[in-house]
Amino acid sequence: MKRPRSKGSIKNRKAVVFKAAPSRRRGAGLHLSSSGGNKYLDRLLLQIRVAGIPAPEREVRFHPKRRWRFDMAWRDRLIAVEYQGGVFNRQASHSSIGGLTRDYEKFTEASLAGWRLILVTAVTVESGAAIEWITRAWEDGMETMAKD
Repeated sequence: MKRPRSKGSIKNRKAVVFKAAPSRRRGAGLHLSSSGGNKYLDRLLLQIRVAGIPAPEREVRFHPKRRWRFDMAWRDRLIAVEYQGGVFNRQASHSSIGGLTRDYEKFTEASLAGWRLILVTAVTVESGAAIEWITRAWEDGMETMAKD
C-alpha cells in the first residue's frame, strides 16, 4: 500500500492527499475514495475526515417535489455543501443565465426549508476556507442541539 503524499498546507498544517481511483460504476456519486474524478471534492472529503466531522451523505435530495440534490449534506444538522465547479468557465451550465436562475431557485428553496448552504469552489477548498466554513457550521449546529 502506498503512503499518502503530503502536498501544500492548510493554514500551516500539512494536508494529506490520497490518489483516488475513479469509480467504475456509472453515476456512482461522491464517495470518500472517489468523487467521480473531482479532485477538489475528494480533497474536501478528506479535510472533513481529518477535522473529525462525520462523513456527509452524498447526492442528498431535499425537496419533496423537485429532483434537486445537494452534493453533500448532514440531514440531522440541516447543513449542505454545494461544489460550484466550472464557475470560471463560460461554457459551464452553472454560469449561464438559465443555470444561475435555476441555482438561485434551488438555493432559495433550501434556505426557506431551513438548510444552511455552504457554496464551495476549487479555490475555497485549496485555501482551507471551505473546511473552515463547514467546521463553523458543524460547531454551531452542536451548540444549537445542546440548547434544545
